Amino acid sequence: MSDDVRVEVTTSLVEDGEFLRFDFEDWGQGIVERLKERLLTGIDDRIRRVSGVGLTLVKQIVDQYSGTVWVENRVEGEFTKGTRFVVRLPNGC
Repeated sequence: MSDDVRVEVTTSLVEDGEFLRFDFEDWGQGIVERLKERLLTGIDDRIRRVSGVGLTLVKQIVDQYSGTVWVENRVEGEFTKGTRFVVRLPNGC
């Protein structure tokens, strides 16, 4: 197995330019559904050890700007094909 990490970042304007969308995609092992929301809350000590405070901090910052952040499969329906972290912020925030 390769130690190379592949991450792709894309940006776009969505909803008629009202929002900026940032997609961070990886080609890693993926994240099972039941853990995705818990990654952003930081309430589970086991999750916190793996992700640190990074994702919880990202969510708090995004919330301050009335944005949203979520985690989804990079390939719909196939969590083992990698993960996509999405940040959506109001344009001009």
